[in-house]
Amino acid sequence: MISLTPDIQSLIEQLLRIMDEEIALLDVRRRQMGLLAEAILDSDDDAMEKLLSQIEHAQQQQSAVDLRLSAIRNTIALALKMATDQMRLSWLIKQLPPQEAVEIEYRRQQIILLVSKFRRQHMTTAILLVESARINRMMLESIFPQGETVETYDAGGVRPWRRSAGLVDTEL
Repeated sequence: MISLTPDIQSLIEQLLRIMDEEIALLDVRRRQMGLLAEAILDSDDDAMEKLLSQIEHAQQQQSAVDLRLSAIRNTIALALKMATDQMRLSWLIKQLPPQEAVEIEYRRQQIILLVSKFRRQHMTTAILLVESARINRMMLESIFPQGETVETYDAGGVRPWRRSAGLVDTEL
């Protein structure tokens, strides 16, 4: 068991705060994915653009929190005189007094749960997007005869679409 000197105690408190930030961000990102799926279903371009901007900002925040989490993990490893690449929360939890161990383990489990929920929501949104594209392509194919060029619009302007071409045109 690790003796909790004031320095180690301070590092553990910083770790807990950063883990709380991680939990909050994961929850925000999961909700954003759900809202994006709703905006896709509603074909609400304004909402999608706003959400994509928010998602980008949340990703930047996530990167910053990840860096801080890595830094505190490395600082704790150095304070405990161990290699930084060997420092794991599961190991640290086993070494701490029960109260601190429970606090870290609870947050660790919350992060694991939220990552799982986020991945599931991300997959659902991605499948929705792929299916929407497939349905749009099928509608265009049923409306326009074989080989006829159709003007479609994307964020950059007009693009020709031919039935025989796939959804992704590799020619530039």
